[in-house]
Amino acid sequence: MRGERLTREDGIRLFQCHDLAWLGALADHVRREKCGDIVYYNVNCHVNLTNICTSHCKFCAFGRDADEKGAYEMTKAQAIAVVEDAMRDPNLAGLHVVSGLHPTWSFEDYLGIVEALHERFPKLYMKGFTGVEITHFAEISGLPVEEVLRQLRDRGGLQAIAGGGAEILSDRVRGELCPNKATADEWLTVARTAHKLG
Repeated sequence: MRGERLTREDGIRLFQCHDLAWLGALADHVRREKCGDIVYYNVNCHVNLTNICTSHCKFCAFGRDADEKGAYEMTKAQAIAVVEDAMRDPNLAGLHVVSGLHPTWSFEDYLGIVEALHERFPKLYMKGFTGVEITHFAEISGLPVEEVLRQLRDRGGLQAIAGGGAEILSDRVRGELCPNKATADEWLTVARTAHKLG
């Protein structure tokens, strides 16, 4: 309430609180102090490159096997067309590129599409790929996570990574819900490496 930075201990106490309405009221107070009643957002275009995915997470309604009804995989031209359609909104500020863990695509396949998007739309902010996807790219390419991120940044124009794929960072729970996905440590390694690279 005094506008002071929270300590780790404050965070732990808030985490242990079960009164969500009270926590929400505190958060709203801080928002009002910082921004008044002004709310900010940006308009972005989601480009989901493929829903064909080897993860088979128990909670996922997105992923498909290649031969399953509704499965798709975008070409460079199709991804560009999705963004061109979104460009009708004059406020479009960026792209959010994510994908399934395709069983036969190479890292170069993914990278080629984001390179094409960056080349065609260089002024749009590009955020993309979760720690799970980046771990997958490292596995299929044989490259270290840091090199995968460098190539996505330097060749593909990626400016930020997406925060998805964490769900819950407990390997016990991940083993039950999504055993074919990056571990908690792998996800955190990607996040730490991305922060280190800026």
